Amino acid sequence: MNTHTLTTMPKDNFIKTVLIIVMFFSFLSFSQEKKKIAIYFEFDKYEITPKGKITLDSILNLISNSRGYNITINAYTDSKGTSQHNFGLANYRKKAVFDYFIENKLDVRRVSYSKFNENLENISDDLRRKAIIELEYIKSKTFYGKNGTQVIAGKNDGVTINEYFSAKEMIRDSKFAIDEKDQIIRSDGMITICYGRATLDETGNFYLVKMPSREGVVNPSMDVYLEVTNDKDEKRWKLTEIKAESDETKKFYIFKIPIVSNGCISLNVDCKLLPDNEKITYVSTMDIFDNVEVRDAKNKLLFSAYRDNGGRENQYVFLTKTSIITRSMFFYGYKKNKKTMLRLSDLNLKEVEKKGNIPAKEYYSETVYNAKDYENGKTEKKGFWPLIKKVFTGKKTYITNNNNKQQTT
Repeated sequence: MNTHTLTTMPKDNFIKTVLIIVMFFSFLSFSQEKKKIAIYFEFDKYEITPKGKITLDSILNLISNSRGYNITINAYTDSKGTSQHNFGLANYRKKAVFDYFIENKLDVRRVSYSKFNENLENISDDLRRKAIIELEYIKSKTFYGKNGTQVIAGKNDGVTINEYFSAKEMIRDSKFAIDEKDQIIRSDGMITICYGRATLDETGNFYLVKMPSREGVVNPSMDVYLEVTNDKDEKRWKLTEIKAESDETKKFYIFKIPIVSNGCISLNVDCKLLPDNEKITYVSTMDIFDNVEVRDAKNKLLFSAYRDNGGRENQYVFLTKTSIITRSMFFYGYKKNKKTMLRLSDLNLKEVEKKGNIPAKEYYSETVYNAKDYENGKTEKKGFWPLIKKVFTGKKTYITNNNNKQQTT
């Protein structure tokens, strides 16, 4: 006669396993509903019982393999004792459950105390001595910016996206590619994301961002910058540890952004070092323009920043390849919806050659400031016709600084 040795599962482990299975299948049955799970305490105690720990461990096991859950804790007492004593006891019970979750590595930002007040008048005292753990499954939603940026967040997180891919958008909100050291960097797109709360990944505190490349093709050398304000109240970009990767099409950057609290965050996919084959072009004008660009029939420069040069001129910064001859190009800008064109060959040019890590630079300006003339309220006008007049008549053409009228002397 054959004999078989039977192994029995310990009672606590059996109960724990059954609870996990029941909870797992019950979780599958709802999408965005809230589920309440109770644990019970001994009379006038707030220590978690062995049975309560099994229930809490089952919740932890589910959360560790799930995304997008929030936990809210409330606790109650029986009818015995004073209101003041019971109020304190209920808080101790809430804290005991909270501490148990945190001690078992659950992110503190996923757990909160509830202000919910449940009517327990018709419930027996032994069933009142409890804590209720409320779990909410947050369904994800993709939010879209008008230029194609996507942010995957919680369905009810109220995400809004502002994008800065054109000169008009960047000038409007003062989003310029200048880092903390006041150096020009190479932006491939800027975004501002305003949000409610983060609930999407395993820690519950990140949003996934998919941002299109400003130039249409992802640059693998790009970094992610965070907007900060310096002591001069100027907006600048600070390099972060966030890593941007490319999607399969090579047209979108993909990265996670951390969310600390409700608010807004501005990000810039940018390059801290300009490529060796690029140069910085500055175009200075007397007037302030919107939606600026420098281009000819074949090429268009990449707008990068705007600077107020001491109140005397407005400086627009562009990036271009060193192989492009900008002297033959045109500067376009809008002032009060009226388009203005400046031929760069008519402007004064100053060039600075590339030296080591310092990129090549070229400065175009409408006028060359003469200190004495400027103090007298006028600056000499440069260009082809002013030069012809100066050669044949010996007279210079000036622009008065106050009313922009021309005069000759």
